Amino acid sequence: MKKYLLILVAGLFVLGCKKDDDNHHDGEYHATINITSPAEGAMGTVGHEMDIEAEIEREDNKIIHNVTVSIEDADGNVVETLVDNEHIHAEGHYHISEKFTPTAHGEHTLIVLTNDHMDASKKVEASRTFMAMMPSYDVTVDIQEPAENTILAVNDNLPVKVVYTHADGGKIHHVLIEIYDDADNLVATLDHGHKHVDGTYTFESANSYTATVAGTFKLVAKTLNHDMSIVKMAERTFTVQ
Repeated sequence: MKKYLLILVAGLFVLGCKKDDDNHHDGEYHATINITSPAEGAMGTVGHEMDIEAEIEREDNKIIHNVTVSIEDADGNVVETLVDNEHIHAEGHYHISEKFTPTAHGEHTLIVLTNDHMDASKKVEASRTFMAMMPSYDVTVDIQEPAENTILAVNDNLPVKVVYTHADGGKIHHVLIEIYDDADNLVATLDHGHKHVDGTYTFESANSYTATVAGTFKLVAKTLNHDMSIVKMAERTFTVQ
């Protein structure tokens, strides 16, 4: 008996929902979408969360049915779908509040869409364009060893210590430490690679380079941001006699 009662209740619930939807099936699907965040042309930062806020309204408390919220890149490719054709079923008003974290720099477009649940071609769409920029790369390069104008003998080891410090505690990305002769020919590479460490990176070695010929040389320490568009560097001259 209980089994039949459960089936009856479930049937009544489904019919009730369908009846409710049918009562709000009003031909054309008119709605107003107001994107409140981000502002048009706003500047976001790669790796930093952005607020996505929008309001959807229908007059006379008519039902707001399916909602989709997505982000596209400059080529129209979907970067992320924040709300995927969700059947909201809200009367008259619906507030969208989501978060988006850009992973690449460049132009992005937020698209908010609502459509009739019975006919997806009956839809209303709004969009907002914003930019995602690479974070600032405020890194200092401090060559602590060797001292300026250090003098070595042939076959001596050159002690090297370079400290990279990000002012905001952000990532230290690409690092390159090299030695050049006085004609700017590359003599040795002491360190290179994408370190991707937070705040500070230190290279320290007492024997990473052994002087083999006399002359004037310079130690060049560089760091580049994630997309290699910003370079910070320091130099130190030494002599081998």
